[in-house]
Amino acid sequence: MLTGVHKAPWRVAGLALLLAAVLMATGGCPPEDLIPDNGNGNNGDNGDNGDNGDNGEAGKAAVTVAFTGSSDPLKDDYARWLAGAFHEDSKLGPVPVGMIEHLWVTVTEVVFDRAEEGTGEPRVTVFDGEKRVDLIELQGVSAVLVDAEVPAAEYSGIRLRIQDPELKVYDDDTLYSNIHLTANDRLFISESFTLEEDDPVIIRVDFGGIHLVLTGHGGFVLTPQLRADILTESAAVSESGVVQDLAFQNGGAGSFSLALHGDDDEVVVFFDAETAFFILQETEEVEAVYVEADVDALDNGAHVTVDGLLWVDGTITAEHIWIDEPADDGAEP
Repeated sequence: MLTGVHKAPWRVAGLALLLAAVLMATGGCPPEDLIPDNGNGNNGDNGDNGDNGDNGEAGKAAVTVAFTGSSDPLKDDYARWLAGAFHEDSKLGPVPVGMIEHLWVTVTEVVFDRAEEGTGEPRVTVFDGEKRVDLIELQGVSAVLVDAEVPAAEYSGIRLRIQDPELKVYDDDTLYSNIHLTANDRLFISESFTLEEDDPVIIRVDFGGIHLVLTGHGGFVLTPQLRADILTESAAVSESGVVQDLAFQNGGAGSFSLALHGDDDEVVVFFDAETAFFILQETEEVEAVYVEADVDALDNGAHVTVDGLLWVDGTITAEHIWIDEPADDGAEP
């Protein structure tokens, strides 16, 4: 019997335990039985990036930049009340963090500052585009911004640009856009780190939770408590996109490419018999609810949300796959 479940912002709270267990078992690499062969041997080598790590260019380091609303959402800070109202005649009054349904921002740029002078460009642009993220959804998990190759070097900081914050609370259809960002949308993380050849890492940019300061005009100023974590194994991740190049293996395992926020942005996702599948389904009682499904519900063209582990090679091992929109039967695969 199918069981109805809800995909809540806290649906991945158990990923911390999954991280610990999988890392102990695998030493920071995707399990070998999740890497399909596909008959040509090419995919079997993706785990170590043996031939593609430097693309023939010396002095390059592979890095995956991920973004999180907070890597530690269970701190007491996140249970405190936000003082003030959204505007003077608001009937909402003081708003607890738990009442905030969405807090969106758009990440448009990530730049690394080089620590050494006279060794090339002083700043390296790693991401230049638009990635809309929900800080409420990204509590305890991350979203992938970009996989990139950058000069292997010492760096002294990270520059981040975010725009267009919008806030929505439960039981209120209003989108509040009277939220201002500090420092003209440009933020800086003073964090020294070294990127080396043949040593891929994940750089997790941590927004530091929900920090809204009430202004005297009924608006808010968003004041992130930014930091950067350099991860050498994996990070809990939640990422949405469109399924492409779906390939099934024996025993319910397989893989697909997840097309992200840009035409050229994608990440490879592996799943196995332990991966839980859910599909959004209309019901008579409520508008829609996620129900348990099997792997056959997955198809090319489906829009999905994947919860799991992001590895330093840029691939994801899925714990849950939520099928938000099934594939259009009339569409090209």
